[in-house]
Amino acid sequence: MPETRHLTPPPGATPEGKGRLPHGFHLGTHRHADGQLVYATAGGFATTTALGTWVAPADRVTWTPGAHRRLRAVVIDELACPPEQALHLPEPRDDRLRTATDLLHAEPARTTTLAELGRAAGASERTLNRLFQAELGMSFLRWRTILRIHHALVHLTEGRSVTDTAMACGWSNPSSFIDAFTEVVGRTPGRYQAGLNRPR
Repeated sequence: MPETRHLTPPPGATPEGKGRLPHGFHLGTHRHADGQLVYATAGGFATTTALGTWVAPADRVTWTPGAHRRLRAVVIDELACPPEQALHLPEPRDDRLRTATDLLHAEPARTTTLAELGRAAGASERTLNRLFQAELGMSFLRWRTILRIHHALVHLTEGRSVTDTAMACGWSNPSSFIDAFTEVVGRTPGRYQAGLNRPR
């Protein structure tokens, strides 16, 4: 059963798990006997396991499977077919690759090349490129883009402008940020931000 580290209602919330969380609320690593479905009506949250991090804006959910995975197969099938790209950011097991991704986690906007990351990690650019594909199932640029989108979602939720968010998260201009955000999230940053203020 995977360990999870994620946002969850603090003590005193309702039995159904409903409750208002303060911005930045964090719960440490813990376990659940059953799978856990988490949904935010506003804002967003992240769920982290040993397999990676999933970020869910207000119109999505995260599902952490448990012991009765097969019994919930129908539910999973329904949840697993959204039109948007997944916001899952897989995490590596290889020490060299983890060194590289840790540097990016610490500073998502850094423009370090894969070759430069390789020198810091003690691996060639070719080796790191192969590891990104083999362990994470995506290219270095794709992984970094999703990492930056995770941070962009936080900035937009906090009310920062699209331009400020683009610059803070490593894009050289707002247009390229808007294109990347739309491709991953399924809507423009402006539409996403506008939806945060819509009553639910």
